[in-house]
Amino acid sequence: MEFIHFKVSAIDPVSKIDLPSAPPVAAALRPRSIRPVDFEAGVRHDCPVFRRGDLGAGTRLRGPALIEEENSVTLVHLERDPEVDARRHAYHLRNRSHRGPAGRAGRRVPGRGR
Repeated sequence: MEFIHFKVSAIDPVSKIDLPSAPPVAAALRPRSIRPVDFEAGVRHDCPVFRRGDLGAGTRLRGPALIEEENSVTLVHLERDPEVDARRHAYHLRNRSHRGPAGRAGRRVPGRGR
């Protein structure tokens, strides 16, 4: 008898993993840097850059912004104001118009866009 191909599955109950919670932010959060980002043709916004490890539970950001990690960057869009939860996940809670008084105005980039 010869086996050419077979599959095996094993199931073992695993207890729930308890991940550590992020502490709340004690001081005002300051961006690590500012980076220009093009959101639409010819319009550039200066975006504050934050490290995800610096974000504590309850932190609220105002878009546009960038959240950097070791292997990725999260873009917080113009009309979003995310709040960070206890696991350092940034949830985009609110929409707002970036053209209204609460928004930030971008600047036209010469030679780009319409």
